[in-house]
Amino acid sequence: MTPYIPQIDISPLYSSDPADWQTVATQIDTACQNSGFFYITGHNISPERIAQLRQLSETFFALPHEEKLKIDITATPYHRGYGSFGTEQLDPERPGDFKETFDMGRNLPEDHPDVLAEKPLHGPNRYPNIDGFKELMETHYWDMIELGKTILRGLAIALKIDPDFCRQIHCTDKCTALYSLPGNRTETGR
Repeated sequence: MTPYIPQIDISPLYSSDPADWQTVATQIDTACQNSGFFYITGHNISPERIAQLRQLSETFFALPHEEKLKIDITATPYHRGYGSFGTEQLDPERPGDFKETFDMGRNLPEDHPDVLAEKPLHGPNRYPNIDGFKELMETHYWDMIELGKTILRGLAIALKIDPDFCRQIHCTDKCTALYSLPGNRTETGR
C-alpha cells in the first residue's frame, strides 16, 4: 500500500448545524485509523496571514546571530524567545536539533499566579525588535488556539463523545513556534 496522508476540508466544523460536522468527523476518524495524520483545508487562517508569517519568519531568521541572541531562549526560565542551533533536543542521548526556533506561548506577566507558581513554560514572551512582530504573532497564537479547538471538535465527534468535550479543556498554555531549517535557506542566506 502506498503511504497516503488525506486532506480534509474542515469548513463544515464552522457550521452552527451539528449535522454538518459528522462528515468531517468520519474523515478524521478514517485518517487517524489509516495513516495517523491528515492535512486540513477550509480553516480560517487566510493565505494572506500565512504569507505574512512566512515573511516575518524570513525577516527574523535573517537577523544577525547576535541580534537574535538578545532574546535567547536559554536566558529565561520560561522557554520563550530565540533558540539557536542545538539548543533544543528531543532525545538527551543525542545531539541537539539542527534548527533555529522562535518559541512563544500565552503571554503572561511575571506576577501572574501561574508564573509565580513556577509552572513550566508559563511566563512572558520575548520578541525581537521587528515592526509588527509581536502583534502578528500574538494574533496568530490565539487564532491557532481556536483552530485547534475546532479540529478537536471533529475528533471528539469521531470518538463519539460530547463535541464540546475538548473545549472544556484549558488549552491556552500551548506553545507556538517558528522554525528555520538549514535546507530552507534561500541563495542569499536567509
